[in-house]
Amino acid sequence: MADITGNFRLGPDNGRVVLKTSRAGLAARAGHDLTIEVTRWSAQIEVPDEQAGGVTAATVSAELDLGSLEVREGTGGAKPLSDRDRGEIRKTMGGIIGTGTASFTSSRIVRVGSTGGGSVEVEIGQVGIGEEASRVVDGSRRIIARREFLIAMAKCELCELRDYTQRYADFVHPFKFTILDCDSCDTPMAVLGDHRAVPTDEEKAFMIEALSLVARAKYGADKFGIDDVMRQIPDHCHMHARPIRRWQY
Repeated sequence: MADITGNFRLGPDNGRVVLKTSRAGLAARAGHDLTIEVTRWSAQIEVPDEQAGGVTAATVSAELDLGSLEVREGTGGAKPLSDRDRGEIRKTMGGIIGTGTASFTSSRIVRVGSTGGGSVEVEIGQVGIGEEASRVVDGSRRIIARREFLIAMAKCELCELRDYTQRYADFVHPFKFTILDCDSCDTPMAVLGDHRAVPTDEEKAFMIEALSLVARAKYGADKFGIDDVMRQIPDHCHMHARPIRRWQY
């Protein structure tokens, strides 16, 4: 097969840019696994001739319009994804990543097989979009085969508490924290308002005292324990009030 060289400009007419998200932690039961499409994007691929390095010396750059995200599909969850859900997701995404432009450039390309294609290692330069991704570019005349870039969008679920479960209290003084039922284990939990793993001693004591008031009303005095081990989200302070089972007495 002849070597592929030259400059190639790609856009929505050539393929799709798709974001894949998956549920985890507190939103695992109520949320959805989403397929989100970037409807406005452009990519530039430059492949020099073999004397200048060929495919391994190629460069790939792309720009994604963050204001063009559209929710295409939602799977899983307690109920099907509705049009209202799609609108809320779009609004939430806009609040997290804004409406600017995300960009990435290739940092290294490794030749794959004998077709003239390569694996592209990508550096993504936009907050909230992730750090690295690798995708195979097939050795066709247009240097695209899969025509998809899968980009992970990370966020803290405890920074964006939703009213899926019973909410007991929202404190604003002497500091911000919330007490509500955990949607993973159905036990009351206290969540610090700030995104940090370690509270001050005073904050921790106050959260335990307030959480204990809720737990005493729900389970009875001396029939619960405070669990401050952060298993699923270790970087945002929270604690649970767990009932003591009869066999634990």
